[in-house]
Amino acid sequence: MGSHLYGTSVAAVQSVAAAGRVCLLDVDVQGVQAIRAQEELDPLCIWIAPPSLGALRSRLQARGTEDATEVERRLSRATDEIEFALSARCFEYSVVNTEVEAAYDELKAIVLRVLGDA
Repeated sequence: MGSHLYGTSVAAVQSVAAAGRVCLLDVDVQGVQAIRAQEELDPLCIWIAPPSLGALRSRLQARGTEDATEVERRLSRATDEIEFALSARCFEYSVVNTEVEAAYDELKAIVLRVLGDA
């Protein structure tokens, strides 16, 4: 779905964990699939969703960093990723990013709760 190829090695993730730290990765749905395919990893995957495609469109346009063609390309990709997130069952949690501070608080609470259970 994404057009860029890059990544973090399994060894790098394991090195962070071995140091007693949490490795946080910001990946697209292809990255989630790749991480899930690694038997030696036990990831916690959290989907950060836009409140709606209309809200996402407004946010992208308000930034003014992409032209109309790029906004449409990103919306098309977002549609594909939302469909994947809803159907693939790869995410333990979902956070709807209606307001950034509230979404951050919810994300932080999930991570702290999971770490507390670890």
